[in-house]
Amino acid sequence: MRDSQEIKKIADQYGTPTFIAWKNVIIENVRRFREVLCQYRGGSTLCYSAKTNPQVAILKMMAEQGISAAVCSVLDTTAAFRAGFSGERMIYVGLVKTDEGLEIAVKNNFRIINVESYDEVTRLAKIAEKHNKKVPVGIRLSFPSKTGIKSLLGVTYDRFGASVKSGEARSIAEFIVKNPHLVLEGLHCHTGSNQTNEKNYLIGINHLVDFMRYLKEKHNVSISILNIGGGIGVPTIRAYSLVNLGVNFLKNMIGRPLRHVSNLQFSLPAMMKRIIDHLHQTLDRHNLSHPHLMMEPGRALVGDGIDLVTRIVNEKRTEIRKWYMIDGGTNLLPALTLFSESHDITVITDNRDSTMEKLSVAGPLLYSADIVATNRFLPKARIGDLIVVHDVGAYCGSQSNQFLYPRAATILVSGNTSTVIQKRESVEDVLSRDL
Repeated sequence: MRDSQEIKKIADQYGTPTFIAWKNVIIENVRRFREVLCQYRGGSTLCYSAKTNPQVAILKMMAEQGISAAVCSVLDTTAAFRAGFSGERMIYVGLVKTDEGLEIAVKNNFRIINVESYDEVTRLAKIAEKHNKKVPVGIRLSFPSKTGIKSLLGVTYDRFGASVKSGEARSIAEFIVKNPHLVLEGLHCHTGSNQTNEKNYLIGINHLVDFMRYLKEKHNVSISILNIGGGIGVPTIRAYSLVNLGVNFLKNMIGRPLRHVSNLQFSLPAMMKRIIDHLHQTLDRHNLSHPHLMMEPGRALVGDGIDLVTRIVNEKRTEIRKWYMIDGGTNLLPALTLFSESHDITVITDNRDSTMEKLSVAGPLLYSADIVATNRFLPKARIGDLIVVHDVGAYCGSQSNQFLYPRAATILVSGNTSTVIQKRESVEDVLSRDL
């Protein structure tokens, strides 16, 4: 747990709400990931999924660690360039790649471009021909699983990548093999998000190796890069399941507190060992060489490296529950909307009354879903005290919005020093786009 006095000092100095990035945590996450990838026999490259948090200072930190960047738009590509990445240390992934984005990737000699559709690969071929280049290409295979509570609403992964079953992946492969400006080097499969077990990775590896065999037998193509995606989770972030929501609904009906339970059984080294062992065994069983392995985690590198410190601005007791209203809500923590995941929360108060209360925490926005936590046991606090939402480094700052309030600053803590790495937005900043 972070030092409460240090957080209080930052809040007093820089104001709230404020994101606090802990450099030592992020660097340690990179080290741990590299350590486990070294077990793979064919060599490996660790890529940072820039969309997770594309702040230039965070990307610069990754560049200084010598890892590569996985980018998926002109915006995060430009941020990666500003952070010091060269094209050779960038891979281009993502569902929609514009012609502008493909032009940038081709001109700057990206390590590989992973295509997702037949239309995309034909556009890429024209751009490669225009620049008279041979472009290394990978094919992202779809992983059409229905995962989690969101699948009930149709939120699935099947639109990402090319389907083997429908024949699109084979058509793309045939097009690449016949095109003089494209070289088929890689296969890619992303199997989900915030995963704390290896189940989907093993399925994805089987999917990739089966297509490797097809390419070898049909086109005599040996794949040299295998990208098994990112999506590895953080133990302290719990994604809600249907069972979780049902239990929480019943507890809420009878007024019982909800408990946030971290997945402390999760072990990155153990999980990665099982993934790599399965990859070795599957490749060996089919007499295939071991291609270079790529992974592109984002949440696992920065998720637990950034917190949001907020201040209690109001409190209210209704006939249903007691509320603390804080100055940053789902405008800064969009991942919490619709109860998709829960995070640890710390109350920082000088109140000597150590009584724990059943409380709910809401942001300042004028809509009902602006809820950070419901029915949690938290210490008694007062208006002006701090509430810290932990481990919000993934998809919070990058997806934060300006609904009613400008976006927050980000402070980087490195040793005993703190530095502003992204300034607090002002009202004038927000309105400056209006003509």
